[in-house]
Amino acid sequence: MTSSGSGRRGKVSMRRAPAKRGRGQREAAVESVLPGGGFVLALLAIAGIGLLGCLAVYFHLQRVEKGRFPGFSSDGGGGLLHLRGGTGGHPGPDHSPLAQLTPAPLPAKPVPAASGQGAGPAAARVLPAAVPPRGAAGPAVAQQAPARVPVQLPPATPPGLQRLTAAQVGPPVVAVPAHAPLPPPAPAPPGLAPPALAGLRCDWRQHNAKYLGEFAEAGSSREYDLREAGQRCEDLEDQCAGVTCATQTSRCSPRRGTPFLAASPDSEVSYTKSCKGLGPAFLPPTGGVISNKRFPGGFRLAQALPGGVTGSPDATLDQASAQATFPPLGFGRAVLVVIAHNQPECLQKCLDSIAGQPRSDLDVFKLAVSLDDPDSFQKMEAVIQPYQSTLAIQVWHKPASQAPARQTSAKTVTKISEHFRFALTESFDIRGFEYAIFLENDLTVSADFLWYFRATAPLLEQDPTLFCVSAWNDNGFRGVVWNAQRLFRTDYFPGLGWMIHKNTWASLRSKWPRFPSTGWDHWLRHGSGLRPRECVVPEVPRTHHFGTHGTNVHKGSQLARTLENMELSRLEPGKLGSLSYLLNDSYAASIREFLRGEPLMPLSQVERLAAQRGPGELVVVPYTRETYKDVAKRLQISGAQPRTAHRGIVITRHPQSHTVIALVDRRHGEDVLPEQELWRPHPQRQVSKAQPGESCDGLCLRLGKRCQDRELEFVNNCEAMQREFPCEDGCGHQVGQEIPAYVHDRSRDTALQCLVTDDAIPTCGAHVPVTTRLCVCVPP
Repeated sequence: MTSSGSGRRGKVSMRRAPAKRGRGQREAAVESVLPGGGFVLALLAIAGIGLLGCLAVYFHLQRVEKGRFPGFSSDGGGGLLHLRGGTGGHPGPDHSPLAQLTPAPLPAKPVPAASGQGAGPAAARVLPAAVPPRGAAGPAVAQQAPARVPVQLPPATPPGLQRLTAAQVGPPVVAVPAHAPLPPPAPAPPGLAPPALAGLRCDWRQHNAKYLGEFAEAGSSREYDLREAGQRCEDLEDQCAGVTCATQTSRCSPRRGTPFLAASPDSEVSYTKSCKGLGPAFLPPTGGVISNKRFPGGFRLAQALPGGVTGSPDATLDQASAQATFPPLGFGRAVLVVIAHNQPECLQKCLDSIAGQPRSDLDVFKLAVSLDDPDSFQKMEAVIQPYQSTLAIQVWHKPASQAPARQTSAKTVTKISEHFRFALTESFDIRGFEYAIFLENDLTVSADFLWYFRATAPLLEQDPTLFCVSAWNDNGFRGVVWNAQRLFRTDYFPGLGWMIHKNTWASLRSKWPRFPSTGWDHWLRHGSGLRPRECVVPEVPRTHHFGTHGTNVHKGSQLARTLENMELSRLEPGKLGSLSYLLNDSYAASIREFLRGEPLMPLSQVERLAAQRGPGELVVVPYTRETYKDVAKRLQISGAQPRTAHRGIVITRHPQSHTVIALVDRRHGEDVLPEQELWRPHPQRQVSKAQPGESCDGLCLRLGKRCQDRELEFVNNCEAMQREFPCEDGCGHQVGQEIPAYVHDRSRDTALQCLVTDDAIPTCGAHVPVTTRLCVCVPP
């Protein structure tokens, strides 16, 4: 008893012992109460420190998981430490020892929280994610780490393995707290289209309560049943994204798709198409410079940088071909005719430009100015007079013409056409020249203008598939053209400084139009019968248009601004080299080789992908006339028609990257495009004349067939029209969706003419009372 009680009191007395006791006394006192107590106390102290460390790690991980530690990333990474740098607006890394040693959560199989569990701060719900197969690379799955995690240092990358970057692995899976709301479910996939669209060329998907914006048929908001609307949408190709209907299968119309599948307050139903279209022939861009590709003539794709329009002979060309194959045009065989009306300031500027040509070239040509306005003869001759002593200019006066037999709304273009008829007759029939160059007086010329025509004139004698040489490139814009040596062929007559041989005039003389409603140049392209003959044109123009008060060009107009942006060659005379590559057989083979094996690029990607390539690369882009204005706008080239085309191929450069782009017409690309990319005439089509004033839709309906817009373009030419109509007053050009058509109304300026168009896009539903349409019907 005594002993036991003394022990309790002794323990208490020891706690109350004076602090002045020495170290030995304190140790003795402890040992008196608990034998071996010094060793046990040390163990307790170590355990306490360990517990504090674990708690610190635990609370640190909680702060990391909740995003309260900005310098640390917990996005999963195989146990590696993730310290985020202080760039891009983020705070810098936490350099505390704890932040540097604490591992990110280890990947583990996510376990969904049971109902009523996981509400605490440590619980985490993992969003659904695709888990890669064992051993496959893939995004790590984030999960809350356990409270006690042994400290791990970053392991070294095993030999032979490459650590994947975030871009290679993919975005991390984000862990969200259990109390956070789940994201909304993904919208259900679109449904299959109804049977009405079964059997069409494209696959169709249905979208309820959605609409597609903008009608796809130009100028028409006509409604159809679902199947017919789907057929028309497929016919429109890239112009139509799908069909929108007021009800599920009725009151439907083809749509462009801007906006695309927007919410419909009227509960409309839309159908989107997925066509094979570009198919496997379209290859992804490969990158890299294609060094072995050259333009016809041996010119490299990236021969010069923009601004190099002064030109110098390509050092890579065969020196044996440095001299032209044919001798240049000699003395006295050709005349240069300036076409002038009543603007003396324009005439003076033009003559100044001509006077600056080398004397050796001026002496080869006779010079003439042709005037057609008797009221302006005197003031125009006053401008010419000072040049007579050095240039010996002839002045031709066109007689005043009698009033036309009928009134014409195209009086100005008719006068211009008659002036050219007079100048052509004077040059070849009266003066007897072999060649004639015609130059409007609102043009100036390059330093090698006359040499250019001297060097190319022999081509017109050697190659019957050529009918002219022009100094103009309709796509000769600054920053897009710069190789002043390169010439090419086009079947689109350019004008603006052009030369023909007397034999060409002999074939045109009797057919020259009396009333070319849209101009003599359009008639020359379509109604003259010259096609498929072509013209030689330069990459960099040899003429520059400066006038702003002409028939078609007005100061401040879009056309005037466009013409101001045209390049003008500064190549010295005599630097063109051999031109034999422009002869038909050689040129055709060169074009095929030039485009053979090149990747095809869809129109929708041309702007984005071509901009990523370089000036030494080449891509091929299929197009149709229906989509040409869109692609021309993207590439910043002339958009009204495929000007500069050679058998449907327009070659230009991307305005930013200078990648060479070959636009190939699907209707004419037999030698370039694979079969699945071509547009062929329908094998069961029926070409027929409608009744006067009747639409092609109406005709085809009467025949138990249907009209297809894309088929109309195959008969939109003078040859097809002349097979079906008498075309008593020839074939001409006009603008209208009812074209091709024959004008049966004799009161019209274009009476008894067959009309075609290279501007408007023909549609099946268009009709005009004064014309009779040529239509194409296909099986329903």
